Amino acid sequence: MSFSQTDPYFTIDGVSRSFEVYNRRTDPSELNLGDYIIETTGAGLRFGYPISEFERISFGAGYEGTDLEVGPFSPDRFQRYVNDFGNSSYAVLLNAGYSFDSRDSAIAPTRGRVTRLTAEYATPLGDQEFIRTTYQEQFYFPIGKLYTLALNGEVTGGFGLGDSPYPIFRNVYAGGIGTVRGYRSSTLGPRDADNVPIGGSKRVIANAEFFFPIPGMSKDRTFRAFTFFDAGNVFQTNEKIKFGELRYSTGVGISWLSPVGPLKFSLGVPLNREPQDETQRVQFTIGTGF
Repeated sequence: MSFSQTDPYFTIDGVSRSFEVYNRRTDPSELNLGDYIIETTGAGLRFGYPISEFERISFGAGYEGTDLEVGPFSPDRFQRYVNDFGNSSYAVLLNAGYSFDSRDSAIAPTRGRVTRLTAEYATPLGDQEFIRTTYQEQFYFPIGKLYTLALNGEVTGGFGLGDSPYPIFRNVYAGGIGTVRGYRSSTLGPRDADNVPIGGSKRVIANAEFFFPIPGMSKDRTFRAFTFFDAGNVFQTNEKIKFGELRYSTGVGISWLSPVGPLKFSLGVPLNREPQDETQRVQFTIGTGF
């Protein structure tokens, strides 16, 4: 459950103001990712400022409290974490971001570029001190009037500071639409002794999509077919990013800008599956561009 509100014209100079209040309960056991529950409650305030026609910078602050419920059948890493740091923790967060967006359309772009750089810092005022940054680039190239090549790249890194380890409930995951299609959602990367995916503090993702019109609907950019090639994986804090361990997939799909938001249906084929990897050929998502 969350509530957010954005005022894009908070000042006459184009400064925006956003705030959010949320309570999120995550039960990974529903995805067979472990018998534990994470409940997060927080609030944040952010201001954005335009520095050019296509560029914005943003700054914000927030508070976040996390409760981690474990039981006798929870993964060992979560039981150890609770023993070392307790069931509850809170963080006082500072964040900053930069964005560049020259796309011709935010809904169905055919040309332009997007750059996003974000940083989140958990200050010593909380129980733990850490930083997480994400850098993302997207490019859209028109090929004639009917075709579009879209490229996406993303790198995320999180690190504990001082004597604080990076919180395991802040791990990122890969697999599924938005990362590497053809693999089951959130199952790539490191696993614990019980063979349960544990995610990691580092992630590398790359995607390429080639959009083309569906026969008979060449003028309708809201309903298109595409082929794709994905690559990516996640790594733990003490691991180096090893490009030889990236997973790859390819496939086809349909993109539909429905009344409820962007929908994507994909049929993916893993190209270098390892024995521990879990696959899922047919996947769909709502509300995302890539």
